Amino acid sequence: MIIKENVKSVEEFNLLYDAVGWGSYDNHITKKALDNLSKSIDLNLKIASELKYKDKSRTTYYIKLAETKAKKINSEKVWKEFYPKAYQIYLEMDAFDLALDYLLRDYEFYKHTNQIKKYEIENQLGIINAKLINHEKALYYFKEISNYHLKENQYDLLAKAYNNIGLSHYSMNESDSSL
Repeated sequence: MIIKENVKSVEEFNLLYDAVGWGSYDNHITKKALDNLSKSIDLNLKIASELKYKDKSRTTYYIKLAETKAKKINSEKVWKEFYPKAYQIYLEMDAFDLALDYLLRDYEFYKHTNQIKKYEIENQLGIINAKLINHEKALYYFKEISNYHLKENQYDLLAKAYNNIGLSHYSMNESDSSL
């Protein structure tokens, strides 16, 4: 059994993790092995988050390592935890194209639901598309969330959505529509 205090580095942990066989996919993976794999995913994402402003290539390495481990589990629960964390790290690095990729993957779980998470992601999709100068896509998502806020009588959030719609029109040089 690997004891956390005896592992000197994440690289050593990952090597030992794979060497012991926890990293290999098997139809009879035990709950403990799955828990250890989940912990490894979390650890890699935590390291990526700590490195995001210091070393972008190592940050990407740890995110990809976490993603590889998530693929071994391949459960909806793991992906719903992984995608938002990877998105947030890339967003904070201003790597908007990579952030958008993970956000869209997360959106796939919610886009045909009425869960609040769907509308939160749509708002994020609007904002990130606006940053990427994809104004038409941004406008689409802002209109989607404005319809939701109107239906739910969330007028403060509706005002923010309308503001974002106006800014999107203005960015597309449609000043008449931005008013």
